[in-house]
Amino acid sequence: MVQLAFRAWAAWSSWYSTDDLGFLRESDRGSQWSYLMEPYNGHLMPGGKLVYWAIGSVGAAQWWPAVVFLVIGQAVASTACLWMLVTLFERRWAIVPPFAMYLFLSLSMPAYVWLVAATQQLPLQIVLSLGVGSWVRYLRGEGRRWLLATLTALAVGMVFREKVMLVLPILLFLSLFYFTEGGIRRRLSGLRRQAVGMLLIVALGAVYVVTYLDRVPSQASPVTPRVAGELAGTLLGSTLVAGLVGGPWQWRTTSSTNSFANPPEWAVGAAWLVSGVVILYILLRRRRSWPALLLFSGYVAGTYLLVLSARGSDFGASLGVDTRYLSDIPIVLCLCLALATARLPGAPGSSKVRESELVAQAPVWLVAALLGSLVIGGVASSVAYVRPWHSSAAHDFFDRFDRELAARGEVDLADRVLPEPVMSHFFAPSNTLSFLAPLSTGGARFPDSSSSLFVVDDDGALRPAKIERVLAARTGDVAGCGWRVAEDGASVPLASRAPDDRWWVRIAYLATAPTTATVTLGDTSFEVSLRSGLNDLFLRVEDTFDSVRIDGLEPGVTVCVDTIEVGHTHAGDPT
Repeated sequence: MVQLAFRAWAAWSSWYSTDDLGFLRESDRGSQWSYLMEPYNGHLMPGGKLVYWAIGSVGAAQWWPAVVFLVIGQAVASTACLWMLVTLFERRWAIVPPFAMYLFLSLSMPAYVWLVAATQQLPLQIVLSLGVGSWVRYLRGEGRRWLLATLTALAVGMVFREKVMLVLPILLFLSLFYFTEGGIRRRLSGLRRQAVGMLLIVALGAVYVVTYLDRVPSQASPVTPRVAGELAGTLLGSTLVAGLVGGPWQWRTTSSTNSFANPPEWAVGAAWLVSGVVILYILLRRRRSWPALLLFSGYVAGTYLLVLSARGSDFGASLGVDTRYLSDIPIVLCLCLALATARLPGAPGSSKVRESELVAQAPVWLVAALLGSLVIGGVASSVAYVRPWHSSAAHDFFDRFDRELAARGEVDLADRVLPEPVMSHFFAPSNTLSFLAPLSTGGARFPDSSSSLFVVDDDGALRPAKIERVLAARTGDVAGCGWRVAEDGASVPLASRAPDDRWWVRIAYLATAPTTATVTLGDTSFEVSLRSGLNDLFLRVEDTFDSVRIDGLEPGVTVCVDTIEVGHTHAGDPT
């Protein structure tokens, strides 16, 4: 309950970030099978897209449904972890330290407050706990219904994240190292009783692999030994080790809300020392505790290889400071630490206290002090990570944008690329205002022609559009009018030819009466309505042209064109 209260605080003042906005924008496609099975950045995540579909159905950019998902998802994940520990090891004080570490280590926080990561991470935690607990009950001979429960958990997890495939080796490892004993031949013979279950698990995994490879383009890329070594140094040698003992304590925050582990060097050294002493103590204190260490090392190695092969060539060692890639490690650590320090009933390969003690049992106060320091460090590190999410640039931008749209009603806007803190350029072309504006409840329009055009500044405020002039029309020869346009039309020459590009054109005119007109720029024509009096007309054109032709006026109407500017829009004075 303490963890849930803390996680609820972390989630409540957070908001959507980067990928979240793109998924939320397309959430109305969540009922389409083709969209659900469409890969995204190497992921096959129909389950996550269904989550966004449910959130998007509530309303545009509402955050509270996401908070409900995060808190309930964490509650289910934490309850499932506790059920797994009690199922495997019974109710004993030995499961409290690993459970507390799962609850409060900061490694899982980055994949919690970032919704898109949480839609993958929370289901993985739930599936691992339910899958391991159900599988162990099956291995204990409690009935094939537990095999069915295991397969169901795995199948559901595969709907959310491909890394669920790493749960399969954990189950097979438990069968081989904990529920058999003796030499290799005797162990293989002992697996016969589990053969049906193991074959079904492998078959399910094979079906998923075939589906994944058929849908998702290969993410594997060649990496050099240098990149592999540097990534291992940051991801495993620094970020992971610091995170296991309550770190990283310090974060490096970017222009967005995301932060990266930045533990002090002395703290990394201390973390290695503490980890080494604890591992050595467990090995000296208990027999057959090494398989748990092997299982944990294997899972960490699998995580490292996935990151290296999929992202290593593009980002190199910088990936190693992003703890999102280690966000499932606390649940695996919880399981392996319990396997190493507690008796697993019904398992002949369970660890046990050595008959002749090589080291004395640690006093309770020492264990409590170590656990307390890890929990306090984990909470402090989590708070430091969450703080930037509580002052989200994206939230501030869209909140002001929505309020100003609501105050003005329908507004004609010039499209723009969103500021980097709001939406990274890595997500182009989904980082434009026109793509994400439908998340607002207001009436934003992005026309090709407008008599009243606005620009959204970097703070989300609406400003009158001004043209950053690149090219202008020549001066007209009619005094007090400039270029005079009557019923037979006229062409206004520019100082030079505009290159073929995307331009906004502002035509300042004075009309004697309202009229329709045709405006032609190069090969592009616009049918527009001109208002009586002194006005502006804004046109968006992708073409090359050296003049602006205006004709098609209604009989008796005269239009004076004073200024024509060609360029790009920027925010004008708010007054």
